[in-house]
Amino acid sequence: MIFDTLSGVTVENWPEGPPSVVRYAKSITLKINLDEDNEEMINVPYLYIDYRERTGVYIQDDSLTEVSFNSEYILSTANFWSGAGIIFWLFFAVFVIIFSIVTFHLLQTQQAETDRTAVFTYNVLKTIINSFDIFSTLMFWYLFLMTGYWFVFFKLQERVYCFLPALDSFEVNYRPYDILFGLICSSKLVYVTFKIYFEQTDYDIYLIDWERPKHYENKEKDKVKSDVSAWR
Repeated sequence: MIFDTLSGVTVENWPEGPPSVVRYAKSITLKINLDEDNEEMINVPYLYIDYRERTGVYIQDDSLTEVSFNSEYILSTANFWSGAGIIFWLFFAVFVIIFSIVTFHLLQTQQAETDRTAVFTYNVLKTIINSFDIFSTLMFWYLFLMTGYWFVFFKLQERVYCFLPALDSFEVNYRPYDILFGLICSSKLVYVTFKIYFEQTDYDIYLIDWERPKHYENKEKDKVKSDVSAWR
């Protein structure tokens, strides 16, 4: 039912009396679930109705209210997350391999600095920065691959193949993207800041010994300025 004015009528006022309570559908949601076993088929839709009620006194003061109708298309993302988890660990294994090679090459490089403490500090800091760089780069392409999947199979589909995850499953289907995207941005920001400030930024110090030209008087009492020697 959309609204009910009969069940709120008291026994004394039945059936023509005014209702003391009016019940109505506050929100109506039609949920359609895609059949995972059969392509381009859906399961039996179901209707979710949230009922509210208002007293007759309240209705006399304010007879308007807000109602909503939504239609949601649902698809289980269990298979997607299963494949996404396998691909994630493959990317992580590549990260470990590249990180190990880069770290080994860094430790094998001869350092001009003779202070062992300074060399150790530099190697530790450089290793951490390299991990940020490698992680952010690989995980960026991982996110690119995952979002590309949804772009191709949802945005470019001509027939019903997949639906976007429902918003009520935000913590399961959308929160991991937000967390990983934040880690990628912060890691790359740290790496770029370190790269610009400590490796690409440079300054030179020039010490200039400037000597003023000397003035003297010749035999004719004229003031003559003597140039400074270029070798000076």
